[in-house]
Amino acid sequence: MNGWERVRRVFRLPVSRQQIDRELRDEFRFHIDGRVEQLMESGMSRASAEREVQTRFGDYDKYWQSTRKIDEDTMRATHRFEFVSMLWSELRHSARVLLRTPAFSLIALTTLALGIGATTAIYTVLDAVVLRPLPYRNAEQLVSVLHPATVP
Repeated sequence: MNGWERVRRVFRLPVSRQQIDRELRDEFRFHIDGRVEQLMESGMSRASAEREVQTRFGDYDKYWQSTRKIDEDTMRATHRFEFVSMLWSELRHSARVLLRTPAFSLIALTTLALGIGATTAIYTVLDAVVLRPLPYRNAEQLVSVLHPATVP
């Protein structure tokens, strides 16, 4: 196991497609080489044993694609399950911490409520005054001309 695989395992990083390809290649090679060795032990030459294995194995690309698809589907399902499991665990932990410190929880919830309320109020005013057009026909042509009154 190289350094990057250790980091991936320690931090539970997702498996990459390159890693799936590498593992599939190693597994296919393991089985093919094992069968070649068995045939060689029974008295066949290496070249004829490899030909025999290729003939019996069949369409390598077809098996590769179907096996890769199965591994990718399994990887996706595993990541989905891990994400939901981790999210649920974090929510339970957060609830326990908030229930353990009710004063902090009340202050945090009040701060959040005030912040969300203030943001909503400011956006409502900006939307009505700045973002929406004026309720007049050809509102973009309205011009305001101000002339300061001069006092003699």
